[in-house]
Amino acid sequence: RDPRKLVAIYFANPNYREEQGGVLQLEGVITPTGAVRISPMQDRLVLFWADKTVWSMTPSRSSMISEHQYGIIMHMMAKGEVNYNPQNFARWFPELQSMPMDWPPKNPQALP
Repeated sequence: RDPRKLVAIYFANPNYREEQGGVLQLEGVITPTGAVRISPMQDRLVLFWADKTVWSMTPSRSSMISEHQYGIIMHMMAKGEVNYNPQNFARWFPELQSMPMDWPPKNPQALP
């Protein structure tokens, strides 16, 4: 059993431009397509469930040292089981309170 439960990635890229690549790709998230791409912008923190999400980074196309991308990745571990019911987290994120909270989602295509 893999004890990793939560991944935190902090991006520190003050000169980031979209054409440089290095985008974080998450699959298995609650979106209409089940996937999302997140640009590694300066001072961005991304958190996701390690055992519920498949993730990867697109190749970086930096040619100069000043374009290199930097980030810090941390894996949080848990000894026991984690209750992933999104309703438990909705109180911390008011924008989620009006969204469907079925877990796993019954109809992911119906999400906005």
